[in-house]
Amino acid sequence: MMTYLLASTVVLFGVAALLSLFQVIFGRRSLGVAAFQILIPAFLLLTGLLVAELFPQGFPYFKNTADSFYLIAWLISLVFLVLNLKYRFVGAGPFFIPLALVFLALSALYRHPYMITSQDNPWLAIHLPLAFLAIASLLISFVGGLLFLVREAQVKNKLAPVLLARLPSLEVLDRIHYRALTVGFIFLSLAILVAVACFGMFSGKILYILCGSVACLCALGVIDDWLKLSGKSKKGLSMMSKLIGQIAVG
Repeated sequence: MMTYLLASTVVLFGVAALLSLFQVIFGRRSLGVAAFQILIPAFLLLTGLLVAELFPQGFPYFKNTADSFYLIAWLISLVFLVLNLKYRFVGAGPFFIPLALVFLALSALYRHPYMITSQDNPWLAIHLPLAFLAIASLLISFVGGLLFLVREAQVKNKLAPVLLARLPSLEVLDRIHYRALTVGFIFLSLAILVAVACFGMFSGKILYILCGSVACLCALGVIDDWLKLSGKSKKGLSMMSKLIGQIAVG
């Protein structure tokens, strides 16, 4: 039953991803709308798959890598659907839908149990969801930044938005990027704090790397706000600089 449910979900996501990519190739908005319409039942199937997979396992629910990939794919799809309803986000489908499909494919290919279980420490039930939420938020932030650059190029070069139509304004894309990055920073910080303070999951070089990543994200935000408040740049750091910083941290 679970195998058929997963296969059906992957197929629907695959069709939606292909249609969204065909929208870019052929420049037809109708293909993007069709991808969005197919994504809705695909998302509902993924929701059912997530519930059917997690709840029978009991606390702490996330016991293997497949569960993690399900949640990340679900969060990416949910954000895209919500943004689409609010901001006419159909043109962003080629970025969001294939990304969700990648994590669904990973869930089908990799199913390895976590070495630390709830019997070892119940705090794992808090750490894992926080970590997955951080990953999903940072990915969404990065996609939002890419869309900002695409939209900025369209505006500067006065190009008709044929390939990636129905993108919201630069202000909206910048706000999506900033908020997703902030949420990702908060979740990542909490995940590391819980892991270290509650059950000493990280130590040595790994701890230094994770703390360094958080510090770099924090520095990006501080520099961005300082440039705005000091009047040196009304927009703060350029989007390209922010994305380069995210890639470096990743």
